Parts: sequence; C-alpha cells; structure tokens
Amino acid sequence: MNAGTSGTVQLDLFGEVEAEEQAQLAQAALAAERAAAFEQLVSTAVVTAAEAEAAGIYNVKTETTTVWICPACEGWEANDYLLSQNHGIGPHYLTRDEDGEWHDGRFGRTWCIALDLTANHATYGEGWLHPRQHAMIARLRPEIRALYDDAVASRPRRGPGA
Repeated sequence: MNAGTSGTVQLDLFGEVEAEEQAQLAQAALAAERAAAFEQLVSTAVVTAAEAEAAGIYNVKTETTTVWICPACEGWEANDYLLSQNHGIGPHYLTRDEDGEWHDGRFGRTWCIALDLTANHATYGEGWLHPRQHAMIARLRPEIRALYDDAVASRPRRGPGA
C-alpha cells in the first residue's frame, strides 16, 4: 500500500511496488555475490614502496602500499581500476559460468589483457618485448605459460623477418 500526499491510502493492485522491492533486493544480492567473487578471484598484498616502484607502481608516498594482483599473470596494480584497465578484470563486469567459475569476459584466472598484448608483441611487428614483459613471462605458472606459448605459436607471423 502507498500513502498518497493527501493522506489517502492507494492500494498497489498490480504488485508494482513489491516487484520493484524484490528486484532491488535481487540486484543487491547479486552485487554482494559479485563483490565476494572478485575478492576470491583477485588477491592483494602489502608491499614496500621500493617493491612497488620496481614493479612499475610509482608515487607511493608511504613506506608500504597495497597492490592488486592479477590472477592470470600475477602482475601488480595500484588499484582495482588499473587492474581492470591493464588486465581486463574488474569487479563490475564479472559473470559466472554454469560451472560456477567467475570471469570478466575472456579474462579471469587463466588469461588477461597483459598476456594478450604481450603475445601480440611477441608475434607481430619486430617481436621486441619490454624487460617487464620478459619478467611477466618468466613468472607465469606452468599452465599459464603453456597457454601463452600456444597463443604465440598459433598467431600468424607478420612484420620484419616473418
């Protein structure tokens, strides 16, 4: 029931108010579930300012800082926004597969934008990789390294020396 401004009571004959309340509750429950899934998918760590700078995170004004760690390549980012931009894994667009695995489109525990771009750099153009890209490849878990190697091998070569 809704109370009108004139003090009269208006019945909700079609259940619109209750349906809207139920929809809002369902959205809130999904948002909470998505936030919990993001916390399980993406880990954080407290590192020193020097460790952060060595990983390419600059302007740390405290002795320690919290970094967000990509579940695929284990790269560090200063916040969830940069994790979303540089690795394609953000809290707002997570979806769940039928098997219960959460991911952000193509990206999740086994693949990220950084891996995809590095595979492109290794395959196309001159094939030159930045030292940070070499470091990322070196720290990959064996199953992720196999996926990376397969991605590079399956892409057609282009550019000088192809």
